Amino acid sequence: MSTTTLDIPERSSVSTVILKRPKIEIAKFVRTPEATEWNRDDHMIKYDSDVDFMLAVTNTGNIDLHNVIVRDPEANGCDEEIALLEVDETVEIECDRTNITSAFTNIAEVLSDETPGSIQSNDIYIEPILPAAVCGHIFQDTNSSGTLDRNESGCAPVPAVLRIPGSDNTFGTSDDILVNQTTSTTGGEQ
Repeated sequence: MSTTTLDIPERSSVSTVILKRPKIEIAKFVRTPEATEWNRDDHMIKYDSDVDFMLAVTNTGNIDLHNVIVRDPEANGCDEEIALLEVDETVEIECDRTNITSAFTNIAEVLSDETPGSIQSNDIYIEPILPAAVCGHIFQDTNSSGTLDRNESGCAPVPAVLRIPGSDNTFGTSDDILVNQTTSTTGGEQ
């Protein structure tokens, strides 16, 4: 059996190459007057009411990002420039939209010097419910006919409530929209 000896030169240093992987994420959240928590759901809201938005911009890459630009054309106060967003850092931006009278889909976008192109957030659909009213008369139906007759008088004042299911489309949950009205002194609508 023979033995061979190999001469392996000693390395003076070891090099490590780290690939730069810029990556950024943006998430959009909404809070309505009827909801107390931030969420990512679509919402039905009262006509002419306001909603708050929150954008969470996170550097999920392995290098710091510079000149990060956030845009949201559907909300007030969401457009922002972030000079430096460090690795794993999240910046939260709060903004709003007021007096909503028509439906819209809200999407924000973010870009930086290091990321190719812009990244869009999740979309959130907001739909205002048109004004509603409770109509008719509340009366004592003395003859049980089911209709208001001349000799029957209205009950007054009586509170009446119209309940509209919210974005979960289920009656009796916390996101329901309530329209309150009180009858006139003769039991009719006001």
